Amino acid sequence: MQGLCGNVHVKNYYIRKTLSCGGLMSTRGDKERRILVSATVRLVVLAIGLILQAALAAVLSIFLQRLSVAVMIILYIVSFIAFIYVSAHHDNPSTRPFWLLLIALFPAFGLIIYLMWGLPRHGTKRHAEEIASQKDAFDARITYSDDLQEIAGRCDLDLSLKYPTVWNASRYLRAHGFPVYGQTKITYFPSGEELFADCLASIRNARKSIFLSFFILRDGRLWQQFYKILCEKALLGVEIRLLLDDAGTMFNISTEYIKELNDKGIHVELFNPTHRYLNNLYLNYRNHQKIVVIDSEVGYTGGVNLADEYANYTSPFGYWKDTGVRLDGQGVFGLTATFIDMWDQTLKQRSKSYEAYRPALRSGEEGYCQVFCDGPSNNPSNPAEGLIFRMIESAQKYVYLTTPYLAVSQALIDTICRVAQSGVRVVLLVPYQLDHWYVFEVTRSFFPAMLEAGVEVYRFSPGMLHAKMVVADDIHALVGTINLDNRSFYSQYEDGVWFCGKKAVADVKQDIESAVARSYRVTVEDLKKVGTLRSAFGLLLRIFSPLM
Repeated sequence: MQGLCGNVHVKNYYIRKTLSCGGLMSTRGDKERRILVSATVRLVVLAIGLILQAALAAVLSIFLQRLSVAVMIILYIVSFIAFIYVSAHHDNPSTRPFWLLLIALFPAFGLIIYLMWGLPRHGTKRHAEEIASQKDAFDARITYSDDLQEIAGRCDLDLSLKYPTVWNASRYLRAHGFPVYGQTKITYFPSGEELFADCLASIRNARKSIFLSFFILRDGRLWQQFYKILCEKALLGVEIRLLLDDAGTMFNISTEYIKELNDKGIHVELFNPTHRYLNNLYLNYRNHQKIVVIDSEVGYTGGVNLADEYANYTSPFGYWKDTGVRLDGQGVFGLTATFIDMWDQTLKQRSKSYEAYRPALRSGEEGYCQVFCDGPSNNPSNPAEGLIFRMIESAQKYVYLTTPYLAVSQALIDTICRVAQSGVRVVLLVPYQLDHWYVFEVTRSFFPAMLEAGVEVYRFSPGMLHAKMVVADDIHALVGTINLDNRSFYSQYEDGVWFCGKKAVADVKQDIESAVARSYRVTVEDLKKVGTLRSAFGLLLRIFSPLM
């Protein structure tokens, strides 16, 4: 899993850095080592639980096959039926090849493992609770949009008349319950340090509420700035909620520290504790969203997390290139609704508190935006993947894509290649420095077909590119938390902002072109140097990409 493995890698860097400082840092180093030990123990226990389940499935399959020929024949018949079911009805297209291969190679064992880990989430109690919470958020968005009916209707009409080539992208999001917002100012930040500086300034002015949701929080210079201001605001009676993903933070903060934050008035909740669910591999479903909402009037999202490398206070992988956007006005409610939905899911409640957090401010900036979210409950029809498909397919002049990881379906790769072959300039920007080498092996496995089709592939030379963006034809852009990988599309909760006809579109384009100018262009000769075995290894890893 990207979250767990990446945390271990970066965590080791911070431990080495802390130990080298000595003196005043020794106490902090001891605390970090205790957190590391605690998280490691949790992972070991989790691994043992999964191994025991797999071992039980293996023993059971052998036992059943040895009972009699008749039982073995029945098992193989049921496995064949399961194979057909998975090929036609499995709700996660990214894991379908893995399950088909497992059932085909080991029919009895594969059948039992699939019944334990692979059955669709639809119909389960937890899925029903999730859908109920999402419906509350859906109704809140629609109700708010209906209250702005005259404005919302005019936005949709104007968008269809001014930008007919991208109207289908907007209609697609509306079909999934994400309204069009006008009167929303969007500010683009080409770096994490600029986004955090602006965000901290906004938090200092908070009067009523501060909502924060991050995949990773790590103590350091950046978090201490947030911590100081949040404590001050809590003393003044400002409502503060902090939602963190358990897998993303387990190597970084302790339960004692979470209690300390709660005691100071910073209400902290951990999404989907990794030790709580082993069935259906629920532990693989992570909250990858990054959201900050202040007083319901100002909102932020992007690729950043609350850790020093995202603000370039430290540099474990060279310069860390991240981006994000700020929203002022009506569109902020989209971020607020997404946050409350995930908060309610975490607490297993239906607070229906959306109306209390509607924005009052409006911006006169031209253009339109749609804030959307995604998650595994949408499988197999996912708004994030569907929107990116439509942005690529509708491109007439150019489409630029940036992502730290490329591990997607062959259908998306084929679409990218087909658009490039039609004469559209297609640019893909990926990292040079790697935080997950094994994911890059999958990424590189797609390069031959893309280069042959005319796609320009670049690797960001200054360091780690972590930005997740799409921009096309000087008309529309997408900035959010969505990697171009199957985890983001099918296994993680994500969010993003699609915007059209705004100045920020040009800002995104200019920033990507500036990054490309500092990047290394991948050539066919580079791929020839990789070697046959390593290329084959990348192709093999595609099967396991949903778990990376």
